[in-house]
Amino acid sequence: MVARLLDVDFPISAFVGTYEWPLIKGGRWRKIQIPIRYGFFRHPSVGPVLIDTGYTDRVTSGTRSFELRLYSAGLRPQLSEGGQLKAFLRARGLCAADVRAVIVTHFHADHISAARDLPNAQFYASREAYEELKRYGHFKRILYGVFLDLLPDNFGDQLTSFKGTRTTAGPLGLGPCFDVFDDGSVLVVPLPGHAMGHVGVVFPGAEPPLLYAADVEWLRDALPPGRSGLAAAIIGHDRKAGEASGAKALAFEQAGGRVILCHDPEELR
Repeated sequence: MVARLLDVDFPISAFVGTYEWPLIKGGRWRKIQIPIRYGFFRHPSVGPVLIDTGYTDRVTSGTRSFELRLYSAGLRPQLSEGGQLKAFLRARGLCAADVRAVIVTHFHADHISAARDLPNAQFYASREAYEELKRYGHFKRILYGVFLDLLPDNFGDQLTSFKGTRTTAGPLGLGPCFDVFDDGSVLVVPLPGHAMGHVGVVFPGAEPPLLYAADVEWLRDALPPGRSGLAAAIIGHDRKAGEASGAKALAFEQAGGRVILCHDPEELR
């Protein structure tokens, strides 16, 4: 029997203003505000768990690396007062020290900004991606939005590799997934393309089954083949793999599942 998860939510930590046209083929020259989400749920034995951490003021203010200052100045994220992690946890009677696990979908800054604030968390992520990203130079870090100084100093010791967990079949044709907590409640499915080590998180026991596909695409309408935008080609790690991952997420939805994306404004309606 799959463990029952409680209080599943996808709060918005910030908004970033951009144009639609780079995000989807045929997009319009109109300004849109895209959200930056992260995930939260309570596991019956693990406790409070996060999926990524969203943006925090570690990106937008205070002592930061030159690369991170440049990144912040370029994107100018507008932080959500109630949606940032500490405020979100406080509203639920929790603090950062209560978080016991974080599933990292990938290492872009808008997904790991609060990692240093979580002293008791075990991080589940792609170790292969982490080791490779440590070798990035200054320019590449800025281009790909990767700033490992946002991670705890001992992150390698707090990291559990997805490949160290049991493999099981995902629902609705998703294929092989990693069973993070070894109870079937939360699965991680590889969705390569957007970033090195990029994954989605699956809740098989939800009604209907839920796939948090993170940044497989920024907009839902870009999921079908041939709709991916220019930004995915410039920033993406592997465009061909990204299109295949988008098609997989779309097939999951068409089979009866629900897909949530990190940045899709449609979820706000």
